Amino acid sequence: MSVQQWHVAEYTFVSDVNYAAPFTDVEVTATFTHSSDGQVISRPAFWDGGKKWKVRFAPTELGEWTFVTSSSDTTNAGLHHRQGVIQVSPNTSTEDIYQHGFLQVADSGRDLSYDDGVPLLLSG
Repeated sequence: MSVQQWHVAEYTFVSDVNYAAPFTDVEVTATFTHSSDGQVISRPAFWDGGKKWKVRFAPTELGEWTFVTSSSDTTNAGLHHRQGVIQVSPNTSTEDIYQHGFLQVADSGRDLSYDDGVPLLLSG
């Protein structure tokens, strides 16, 4: 799969088991690792009805990311230890969120800024 930086990539996994109570019977997490700097981002998967589970990931760095899933039901091969690769290219969007990254608390502790340090300027 390929995606632009800061854009959402969505993966779908199909469970081998049809859980009676999917919200409480199983937990699934995908761990994404950047190939060159080793940055790690873990994202929880969510149940999407039937046997489908999804995870969404928005990469913060360019280049290659790998992922592996882990499930509390380690016998479920549809959810546990699934692996993949995502190639991240520069974004082409003109929207600020895609140019500068996610919002965070600025170093001042009082304001918001984008991931790259650019302040968020709100007007009303």
